[in-house]
Amino acid sequence: MGLDTTHDCWHGSYVLFMHWRKWLAQQIGLPLRMMDGFCDALITEEEFDDFPTSNMELWKAVRNSVADRAIPWAVIDDPLVPLLSHSDCEGRLHWYECKAIAIRLGQILRTIENDTNPILPQRACADGMYAATKRFAVGCMKAYRSREDVLFA
Repeated sequence: MGLDTTHDCWHGSYVLFMHWRKWLAQQIGLPLRMMDGFCDALITEEEFDDFPTSNMELWKAVRNSVADRAIPWAVIDDPLVPLLSHSDCEGRLHWYECKAIAIRLGQILRTIENDTNPILPQRACADGMYAATKRFAVGCMKAYRSREDVLFA
């Protein structure tokens, strides 16, 4: 049981998929727990410690402007929004979104340390965030080139 996508983007547990997406959001300075679909309760000041420090004043201001509600995805301008805001159990990433997602993931790969552990299973992010990110980027490019959506099941 778990999440499987087409184009070999992801095969693994829902928990690891969420863990990976939270990590991705941190890489781009986005506080995922404050976003629509992830924010089910008022976030306390102490919980801000869990969020990326870059842009923190901006996120606090945005959070205050929506008063006790989650931050809407519409205010975020990043190619990863379709991936980060996506349901973790069904649906699709449209093929025409996949190239921009792959490019953005590639930008992240160039800024992080390669933590790949070849001894561990090559599934989900068990073998490292670098490997998981690279697999997802390669899968997105496969989908884009074949003009096929990445399906989540």
